[in-house]
Parts: sequence; C-alpha cells; structure tokens
Amino acid sequence: MAALLASSALWLAHPAAAAILIQTEVWAESSEVGEDPGTDYDTDQSSSAGDSIEANADRCPGPVICVEQPGSTSGAFARARTDYGTNRAYARAPDGYDEFHENDVVDSSWGSSFWGDEWTFGGVAGGRVAIEFAFDGSWSNGAAAMFEAGIFDTEEFYVENPDEPLRFLDIDEEQIASLQLYTYEETGILFQPIAGNPFQIIPIDEGGEPSGNIDLHVVIQFVPVPGRAYTVAARLVALAGGEDSSIANFESTAQVVRVVVPEGMSFSSLSGADWNVEVPEPGAAGLAGLALFAVAVLRRR
Repeated sequence: MAALLASSALWLAHPAAAAILIQTEVWAESSEVGEDPGTDYDTDQSSSAGDSIEANADRCPGPVICVEQPGSTSGAFARARTDYGTNRAYARAPDGYDEFHENDVVDSSWGSSFWGDEWTFGGVAGGRVAIEFAFDGSWSNGAAAMFEAGIFDTEEFYVENPDEPLRFLDIDEEQIASLQLYTYEETGILFQPIAGNPFQIIPIDEGGEPSGNIDLHVVIQFVPVPGRAYTVAARLVALAGGEDSSIANFESTAQVVRVVVPEGMSFSSLSGADWNVEVPEPGAAGLAGLALFAVAVLRRR
C-alpha cells in the first residue's frame, strides 16, 4: 500500500483551488522487472454542471497492448467516473509478484474522482446546514480506497492548526468541516467543531483488513454565514496492487445523498448542478434533531 500511495503522490497534491470542477484520473501499470514500465494513463475534467465524465486505463503485461472487454480479468485496469456530488472509482491488479523472484509480472493501478463546487447560503443567520454522504464499496487482497470531503470558507485565510485533521485540498481557504475515511484504517474521522467534540471517530467495518467492505452514511454539519461563499469538495481514490491479485471496487458510490438547510435559509450553487436540497418541517423534526440523526446514520447496514 505504501508503494501505491507513493505512485499516486503527485495526484494527491492536486487539484488546487478550482471551485467548480469535476475531474477523473486513472493510472495502470503492468510490467516485468527491468522491462518496459508498461503504464497507461487517462484523465478528463469539466466545469459544466450537467456533465458526467469518465476515464479508463488498461495495461497488459510486458509490451502487449490490451483492450478491456466485458468480463475480462487480465492486466491492470482502473476506471473513475464523476459528476457533481458523485464519485466512483475502480482499480484492479490481477497479477501479484514475489519480491525474491526475478522478472515477475507486477500489476498496480489507481483511479481517482474529484468534484468541487461553491455554495452560498442566504437568509436566516445561525442555522445549521447538514450534508449527508453515502459511501459504499469493497476491497480485496490489500487493495484500498480513500474518501475525503470538506467545506472551506472562501473568505477566511488558512492558518495551520495541529488540532484539525489533514487537509486534502491545497488551497488557502479555512477548513470548516471535513470527513476522512480510509479502508486501511479501522476508524474514520468526522471534523465539525459546532457539534461539540471537533473529532468524532467513525468505526469502519473490516477497516484495516486486507479484504472487506463498507457501507456508511455520514452527516457533516456546519453553520454558514449568510452571503458568504463556501467551497465544498469530495475526492475518492481506489488503489490496487501488491503480492496478491487485488481489486478495489467503489463504483457503488461515494455520493452526496442530500443537503438539508433550515427553514428561511436560501441555497445557491455556482456550478448550477442539481443538488438534492431539503428544508425540514419546523418543530421537533427540524434541524435541532440533526445531531442525533448524524449519529444514527453512521452505520446503515
């Protein structure tokens, strides 16, 4: 996994501060030691609200050129799909290697999906906004997935704070709230200071194991300043490779299920994408209960 993370390090520092962007990027390698690296790479991006974009990378061992066919399981392969609010990624590396045996075939691949938008809220001050994310997928034989989402204040300059989780966007905006889920960890982190303890630990079923699956709903809450713009973004990376045949299948989805805004607050999206915005009924079922709701949906099996 360390080697896979290192191979994708350049992407992980990217993209920069584009407020309106959907982007997919995939990379696959299938090589013999000392031979042609045998890499394949593909990427696509768009800033149009109605777009849904996809990238594919496919590589067979050695100098052979291969084409992905339905049901094919040979060669390293990666695919990523993105639209506003939805991240999908898949990575396959069917041939492992023995580090003590020369000229073994080595497969590795990764696919990444990113979207970013700029949201502005108007009207009532002091109300909480909730964003519900669904994250669903599986991994096997050392494959993994990383999902990160966050809200950033465009008018507040970033000052490094050791009490906040690592940032995943290289921008100068202040991080207001964030979610980090890595399948190679046993827990994830939900950062939302308004909810009391800024860090909430999210148990990940089978996290940290070579093989497993995950099916979570997580809510991020924050209190926007009326009229201020906020960058909202999410990124999913699927990685495969290692000594055994491995697959990371996160095409089921990492998705914004809904955005809940309090009564009297308006919502606008700079991209113009079609977000599922809900205004709860006033009273006991209103936003006051979202703190309990956030905990209740952390695990929906």
